[in-house]
Amino acid sequence: MFYFVTPLDFYKKETIMVIREMERHDYPSYTLEHVHSLAKRGNVRYLFRSTRRDIENLGYGLDEICACLMAIQENDFDYAESYSDMLGRYDVYHTILMNSRGHMDRPYIKLKISKTMMYVELASFHLDR
Repeated sequence: MFYFVTPLDFYKKETIMVIREMERHDYPSYTLEHVHSLAKRGNVRYLFRSTRRDIENLGYGLDEICACLMAIQENDFDYAESYSDMLGRYDVYHTILMNSRGHMDRPYIKLKISKTMMYVELASFHLDR
């Protein structure tokens, strides 16, 4: 018996629901001193394509992202998240910055420090949704 795969069958996507246990904390996981130091050197990575897309849609380049990370203050901290799987811990911040068009943006920033302690890794950087 032969099965023929049509082009439409080939492009069908399956949705898989992944449930992760997450805990929220009211204290940061990483020091801002470390975040500022890494951002000052430009040691910033985007963890996901969606992170890069959101940043590009806002019109920010790496220099603006680094400047924003260097400007984060303790009172910008919202909460930290820790996951039961390998995702690790993230700190979430809301800060205010001026974009290239002269408007004030208030981005949602979710970050962590890489396992090597050499990079700020951005999981999210977007305006509130």
